[in-house]
Amino acid sequence: MRIDNEREHRRLILQTLAGRTGLVTLSAGAATTTIVDGGIRCDSPVILVPATASAAAEMAGGTLHVDEGARPNGSVVITHAISPVADRMFRYFIG
Repeated sequence: MRIDNEREHRRLILQTLAGRTGLVTLSAGAATTTIVDGGIRCDSPVILVPATASAAAEMAGGTLHVDEGARPNGSVVITHAISPVADRMFRYFIG
């Protein structure tokens, strides 16, 4: 596909990216949280960005990771520390 109009090209990129993002809150009192999103494929990178101070602390703690053994199309499992904190919220991007 050839796009001569730079503004249209940028609009299409942003439109594509907007559909590949979301918000997830880690499950309180559990060791895993599942993101269910039709845009996730078994080889899709999922990037997590902390949206709250509690989420940033979770990430800094070194226990947060995407479980590569649980990657069916349409979902991904995030492994994290068991905590009663209910506001560990992350924005995610599906690459």
